[in-house]
Amino acid sequence: MKSVSHVIGLVGAILLLLVAVLSSITTVTLLRLGEASRRLAEENLEEQRLLNQFQIVMNDVVIRAAGYARSNQRGVLQDARDALAEAGELAPSLAALSARNDRDGFAADRQKQRNALVTEAATQLDRLSDTLARNEATVVSLALQRLDLIAQDTATLARIDTRLLDEQTSALNRDRQRQFAQGLASTIGAGCLFTGAILAAVVMSHRQLARPLRALEAVVQAVGAGQFEQRVAVRQGFELGRLQAGVNAMAEGLERQRRAIAERTATLEALNTEQGRLLETVSALGTPILPLQDHVLVLPIVGHVDAARADQIENRLLAQVYQQRAQVVILDLTGMAVVDERPLARLLRLRDALTLLGALTIFAGISASLARQLVLHADDLSGAHTYRSLGDALAAVSTSAEARYVP
Repeated sequence: MKSVSHVIGLVGAILLLLVAVLSSITTVTLLRLGEASRRLAEENLEEQRLLNQFQIVMNDVVIRAAGYARSNQRGVLQDARDALAEAGELAPSLAALSARNDRDGFAADRQKQRNALVTEAATQLDRLSDTLARNEATVVSLALQRLDLIAQDTATLARIDTRLLDEQTSALNRDRQRQFAQGLASTIGAGCLFTGAILAAVVMSHRQLARPLRALEAVVQAVGAGQFEQRVAVRQGFELGRLQAGVNAMAEGLERQRRAIAERTATLEALNTEQGRLLETVSALGTPILPLQDHVLVLPIVGHVDAARADQIENRLLAQVYQQRAQVVILDLTGMAVVDERPLARLLRLRDALTLLGALTIFAGISASLARQLVLHADDLSGAHTYRSLGDALAAVSTSAEARYVP
C-alpha cells in the first residue's frame, strides 16, 4: 500500500508537474501573444491615427483651397499650404509604420501614391494661385476638381490600409484562439483532476483577453469607418486597459477634429457671406448719387478711378438717370485723383452717354492739375459745361430758367 501510495503520489506529482509545466507553457504563450498583440495593436492604432490625420489634413487642404478660390485671400492660400506641409511631415512616420507592417507587399507603392498626392496638391495650389491672378475661371474650376480627386484618392488609400489593419487584427485573434485551444487541449489531456482549475483559467482568460479584444476590434473598425462616437469600455488595469483607453482617446481626438473642420467650414461660409455684404456696401458708398432738386443729380468722385470703378460709376449713374428722368447731372471732380489720361477719357465718354439719355453734364471742381489734363482732350470738350467748384455749378443750376439750360 505504501508503494502504491508512493506510486500514486509520484504519478500525481508527475501529473501535477506536467499540468503545471503545460499551464506555464500555455500561460507564457498567452502572455507572449498578448504582448505581441499589444505591440501590434499599438502600431496598428498609431498607423490608423496617422492615416486618419493624413486624410483630415488633405481634406483641410481642399477646403482651404476652395475658400481661397471664393475669397482670393492670400492668407487662406497660406493656410492651405501650411496644412499641406503638415501632410508632408506625417508622410515619413506613416512610411516607417507601413514598411514595418507591410501586410500585402504594396505598402511602399501606397506610400509613393501618398507622396505623389502631396506633390500634386502643391502643384494644384500653385496653379490655383496663378489662374486666380489671371482670372481664368475655367482653369480655377479644373484645379479645384483635381484637388477634390486628390482628397478622394487619399480616402481610398486610407480605406485600403484600414481594411488591411482589420484583417491583421482578425488574424491575430484567430491565431491567439488557436494557440489557446492547443494549450487547453494539452492541459486537459494531461490530467482530468485539474480540469476545473484549467477551465477556470480558460474562462478567466477569455473574459480578460478575448472578449475585450473583440470589442476593441469592433470599435476600431467602427472608428475606421468614420463612426467617431464609438467607445470601448475600459475594464482592465494593465496593457489592455491602456490600449482600450488609447482607442477611446483616439476616437475622441478624431471626433474633435471632425467638429473643428465643420466649425471652420461654417465660419468660412459666414465670412464669405459677410464679405459679400461688405463689398456691396463699399460699392454703394464709393458711388454716392445725390438728388438735389427735381431732375438734378450730383455725383462726387473721390480718389483714384480705375477701370473697374469707372464701369461701376457708369452703370449706376446711367441707371439712375434713366429711372429718375434726370435732366442735369453734376460731376464733382474736387476730390478726384488723376494720375493719367484714362479716367478723363472715361468721363468724357460718360458725358456722351448721358447726352444720349437727354441729360446735361456739368463738370465741377476743376483743379489746376485737372485742367492741364483736360486740355489734352480739347477736341472732346466742345460745348462742355465746367465750373471751378460745386457751389458755382449749383448756383448756375438754381438760377437757370430751364433745367436743360445752364448759363
